[in-house]
Amino acid sequence: NLVMFIAVVVVMVNFIVDMLYAAIDPRIRFGD
Repeated sequence: NLVMFIAVVVVMVNFIVDMLYAAIDPRIRFGD
């Protein structure tokens, strides 16, 4: 299903961006 594939890709990209952003700026913490 293409819609499910796109949804999974979007979630993964958002997760990776969050990881990179947290690595770049150590002041950012999850749960703030």
